Amino acid sequence: MKKTHEKSIFRVMNSIDMYNYSGVVIQVSEPHLFTNASGMAVFLVECVPNKEDYDQTTIAGQLETAKEEIEKLTESLQAAKHDNDRQQILNERLSDERELARADTEFAAALITELSRILGDMPKEYQPAAEILQNRYFGGRQMPELLKAFEERNNIKRSGAGYEE
Repeated sequence: MKKTHEKSIFRVMNSIDMYNYSGVVIQVSEPHLFTNASGMAVFLVECVPNKEDYDQTTIAGQLETAKEEIEKLTESLQAAKHDNDRQQILNERLSDERELARADTEFAAALITELSRILGDMPKEYQPAAEILQNRYFGGRQMPELLKAFEERNNIKRSGAGYEE
């Protein structure tokens, strides 16, 4: 048997004592402990001697439970707010990274356009540099229209990994 109330005590009582008890009986052990001299079964009983203490501690216990619930909810709200703030920071960083990637792409396109304008027919020794720029800034994908226009203007045809004129 476990103690279930803050102000309770354990006593040994028979059924008549329990019936006449002025306090509050909370629980009674199922099997009787022993039989007394008059032949009555005796039980282990959890009881609160003062009825007012039982009511007050029950209300106080409910208040304490409510306070604990409020604290748990407050903690979970703060954790959710922290997670939301963290997600917002990550989204801002992702947006910044996307802007940097877009700026890098624009820079690479402008660089290749300027190189093709200045050099005209790109010598074979510069073609690997164009490939490196393409792989670095465009992830190996074909650059939109710029490289294709450069290749058409200079009569360059792709074959395998290199260029042929």
